[in-house]
Amino acid sequence: MSINRTLLAAFHSVASAGGFTAAARERNVSQSTLSVQVGRLEKSYGCRLFLRRGRSIELTEIGRALYSHTTRQFEAEQDAEALLRGDQAGFSGHLRIGAVSSVLVVEYLETFLKEYPQSTCALELSNSQHVIRDIAEGNLDVGFVAFPVADPRIEKVELLREELLVAVGPDHDWANRHDITFDELAKQTLILRERGSRTRQLIEDSLAARRSSPRRVIEINEWAAVHALVRGNTGVSILPGSEAESLPDLCTLRIRDLSMFLTQFLIYRVDRKSLSTLKTFLSIAVPSDEELPRPVLGSG
Repeated sequence: MSINRTLLAAFHSVASAGGFTAAARERNVSQSTLSVQVGRLEKSYGCRLFLRRGRSIELTEIGRALYSHTTRQFEAEQDAEALLRGDQAGFSGHLRIGAVSSVLVVEYLETFLKEYPQSTCALELSNSQHVIRDIAEGNLDVGFVAFPVADPRIEKVELLREELLVAVGPDHDWANRHDITFDELAKQTLILRERGSRTRQLIEDSLAARRSSPRRVIEINEWAAVHALVRGNTGVSILPGSEAESLPDLCTLRIRDLSMFLTQFLIYRVDRKSLSTLKTFLSIAVPSDEELPRPVLGSG
């Protein structure tokens, strides 16, 4: 039997919006209508596409796979319509981006949205491992990560290699210093990203290699909160150079007896490269004549 496109569209809208309520609001239909349509699709094929947990939902494994297919299908339909209208300037695709931090993404995103004002996007901030997983499963179109990627399904482009710097608040005793030793750092309260963060991994590897441990570790899964705690002298943190440059109210120092660098990558699924939204974004983020990687970012 042929698949019912209406039911498929209902599933896609719920998966894209992250819930029945949000999808109903976007499509201007009742929540019960979408619930019935998704239920019919599940019943027709004897499968579960969503796990319903109270008011929240989560895609099942087959749901994630189907969402990857419907994303390509509905985007291809948009491309075909634009082609038939001869409306190249009216490109209106939806781009799903995952990143560790918004700092690197913003300049590319601004250009993309200015050049294609009818397009839309969703930016999800997480750690590198989560972004890589979501790219592999088709839940994101493009990712900005700091972890090396070995998955053959994923293409990676090196954007820049940058130094990790110690960040302290303006009233910290180190605020006027240019560098510190690693032993001095280990005596501080460290405010670090959650496990799964490449920055966190590099710091812990360096501590383990020196058989050292910090006085205290505070784990925060979001850069804005790290920034606020460092600014208030709750502790110190270690940030990539690009992140540190975006926070002028913090002071940055190098570690005199240890250099730590990480590489930032742009990643995407190889089999999705032909999608118009991804292809368009890549033409902005990685022009064919651009020499990569970019220079190392540091504090001075």
